[in-house]
Amino acid sequence: MLLCSIIENKSTIDIDRFYKNKDSFKLKQLFQYLHKFQDADEFSLKYPKNLLDIYASFAQQKQKQSVLSLLEDEFIQEATFEFLEEEPVEPGIIKEFYKHLRFNSKNHFELFARKYLQTSSSFKTKILKSNDGFEVLVYLLISCYKLGLSKQARHIANVFIDSFKDMILKAKVNSISLSVRLLKNYDEPLSQKILSSHSAEEWAYKLYECPIFIASNSLTEIKRLNSKLAYDIFMLMDTEQLVNEMNSMQFFRIEKMLSEFKEINDTKTKEIFAAYKDYRILSALKKCPASQIGKGLTSLNKINPEKVQNIFEQLDNKIVLDKLKRESVKNAFRIIAELHNVSKEKAIDLLQNYL
Repeated sequence: MLLCSIIENKSTIDIDRFYKNKDSFKLKQLFQYLHKFQDADEFSLKYPKNLLDIYASFAQQKQKQSVLSLLEDEFIQEATFEFLEEEPVEPGIIKEFYKHLRFNSKNHFELFARKYLQTSSSFKTKILKSNDGFEVLVYLLISCYKLGLSKQARHIANVFIDSFKDMILKAKVNSISLSVRLLKNYDEPLSQKILSSHSAEEWAYKLYECPIFIASNSLTEIKRLNSKLAYDIFMLMDTEQLVNEMNSMQFFRIEKMLSEFKEINDTKTKEIFAAYKDYRILSALKKCPASQIGKGLTSLNKINPEKVQNIFEQLDNKIVLDKLKRESVKNAFRIIAELHNVSKEKAIDLLQNYL
């Protein structure tokens, strides 16, 4: 806006022509601005401190060609390398920069992978210090594979091959399991190596860092790569502690968590469910919509039919009917059909009262 205001008040510039070619004009001015740093001496800046912000701004405006034009310039390209090397750039910002290159220019991605990701000690230090470092690294590795740059991916991975254990200690559990599972599609040996960097005991301890409904999802992700490891981790987790954490959970999370646990070990899941008090489930059911009641009780019925039927029988019909009336007729009939699998008599009674 400031630029436009200046132009409109400058009589020597053709305003109509400027607005027709505004993007080209801005890019030309930006080239001139960036090249002013070319004459910097040893005491001066060799690049603007907001260099990556400039690229990000163009990317947000979907002006991908402007970014690529800048990076084609030899001086600006070298300044960008130096910026990445010297400045305390967060891994998340680095990820966004490479994300833009990944989707818009394989050649530039490959160039910046080779000259920075593969060789920079600064990049390694930033990744190792950050809590998000592991997630960013896996994203960059997968990006290499997606672009057909498997050689570069292996080079980058080798730089960190002895650091995965420390990186995992800093990362969030759900980020680790999802990233490793996605990486498996491109480099299964590396995924297995990352998982094996921790023992089952260490993984179990790590899972206690997050809410158990996230831990159950992470165990499911781990199971897709190593079912024995997932089983060993689950068996080490304390049943009483898991039950205590369930007390503050919403019903749909309880159902989802137990369903995920069931896929790992049915016996222990039954023990957990049996230890969870019926009145707590009833309390949770009263707070959720009818759709969650139908789906959730049907799912839990596969774990312990007797317990679920008993809980359903204790649930006041009036509460269920009030919830059913908030659903569309089609959904209400579907929910009643689901509940029919839990208790035929109660479901029929609900249907008659609903009609």
